[in-house]
Amino acid sequence: MKIYTKGGDEGNTSFYGGKRVLKNDLFVSAYGDVDELNSSIGITLSYLKNIHLNYGNKWWYRYFTKGKARKNIIKQLEKIQNDLFNIGFELATPLDQVKKKEKTGVFKNFVNDKDIKDLEVAIDSMQETLPPLDNFILPTGILPAAQLQLSRAICRRSERSIVTAAQEAEISKNILVYINRLSDYLFVLARFVHNVFDDKPEKMWDK
Repeated sequence: MKIYTKGGDEGNTSFYGGKRVLKNDLFVSAYGDVDELNSSIGITLSYLKNIHLNYGNKWWYRYFTKGKARKNIIKQLEKIQNDLFNIGFELATPLDQVKKKEKTGVFKNFVNDKDIKDLEVAIDSMQETLPPLDNFILPTGILPAAQLQLSRAICRRSERSIVTAAQEAEISKNILVYINRLSDYLFVLARFVHNVFDDKPEKMWDK
């Protein structure tokens, strides 16, 4: 199968079901931002899986690779990538078709209450280990932490795009809840990675 179809050469694309829309359609913009978010998380995943290429025998690298933390983070982020792909697919599917497919059981992978709960459990677990914040922190630190902060910012943009699209047509409420919770997860995970695996304190905003 060819990668290029030439069907979008005039600036339009298809939703699931065949409806043709312009590529600047609000829903196309929304799932485009979700795709960018997913790709940014992929950078963090690649880094964590190949961390030995960057830090060799540093003490925190040994702790990172032998402990459960790295494996748990990788597992969580891989699931999130799959969830985001499902969200993108759902945003590209008219809601009446989503409901129809869910009733017939054809599609069972759209984000649900359990997916949201998984994020909340992970947030609470990491939050218990972190020092309390009494100021804003700057989005910096070791590379995976800084990259997660970038993903958090992209997640917030994705949320804004989805809210804008939702003013034009109804979408599943779970999408909005999931994306909102995901930005919190990415913020806490960035802090967790920095505090556990870096020997320098978080950089605070100098008001």
